Amino acid sequence: MAPPLPGSSGVIFNATEILMNARLLHTASLALFLGFTGCTGGPSGTASISDETLSALALLPADASIVAMVDAAALRDSDLLKATGPAPFSLDHFRGPGHERVRAFLDATGFDPTADLKSVYVALDAPGADPMMSLVAFARYDTPRLEAFFRKERPEAMDRTSYRGVTIFRQTSEPVSMYLALPGDNVILASTRETQIHAMLDRKAGTGRSLKDDDAAMRLIASTGQGQAWGVVRGLNTDTLPTPSGGTQIPAEVLQLGRAVTAVALSGSAGRNALSGALTLVPRDDVDTEDLAALVRGLISLVKSRPELNDAQMRALDRVEVRTTDGLVRVTGSLERALLAELH
Repeated sequence: MAPPLPGSSGVIFNATEILMNARLLHTASLALFLGFTGCTGGPSGTASISDETLSALALLPADASIVAMVDAAALRDSDLLKATGPAPFSLDHFRGPGHERVRAFLDATGFDPTADLKSVYVALDAPGADPMMSLVAFARYDTPRLEAFFRKERPEAMDRTSYRGVTIFRQTSEPVSMYLALPGDNVILASTRETQIHAMLDRKAGTGRSLKDDDAAMRLIASTGQGQAWGVVRGLNTDTLPTPSGGTQIPAEVLQLGRAVTAVALSGSAGRNALSGALTLVPRDDVDTEDLAALVRGLISLVKSRPELNDAQMRALDRVEVRTTDGLVRVTGSLERALLAELH
């Protein structure tokens, strides 16, 4: 039996708007959070982690508190998602004030996120006033056209520097800092801190510690089963829970759950006829796994008691299963095409 795993704005210039805008990740969010299902893989080993994921994790910081991945290519090819809305990462998902600027970027560079974006990996540190974000994206892109766009069409918005022979574009016209590097090999690096870009380029050159070197993080990532979209959060405590707005109170049961777990992993995939995903909870050393499972079942019952739930939502909750395995709690379920249509 494997032991429990230890815990450990604005979007700015155009390239990262394409990769990071939350509405462009709408489909991936559905895959992650609407249902919880059995994905393959387990917490005790890392053999199921793909070579691409390993190469991305080798560039991201070892101390990241949150790590997430979206397999854009797999989601793009999903018959289920094709039938339920615009293509994943389509500009149709993004109708904000920067829409025309993003369109100008696409037209000038020939970069089409619905076809050229393969996958995105993001690492974040613990929530705070100045959070760190590091991003690794795999995509087809035309380096000269991208560099020409930044150099010629937006000189007022950014300047350039270099590190290890790689040009770094530094956004200068927005209140939030962002840095972008194009090291080749169909890789895009971005971060909110220039030092993190330097660190990623150092790791790419074989220097520096990465997430790939952190055994606890790797076991937790392996527990996601490598779905089409996944995320892990380490070092959980009640201080890291989001602060509600508008006077909303966090339910006591949610706070109790936050105190009981040290890390979580989520994973989701869109199959031919169903969305599926898994939620793995890592209990603290002083928390019994069966007690944690009972708490999760109680939370599900609490949600099901809400009078505003419709029949489709109730049927989705009825399909959720909670079980314990290898000292962890696994919450699994799925949403079939017909039920998804009712919930959409």
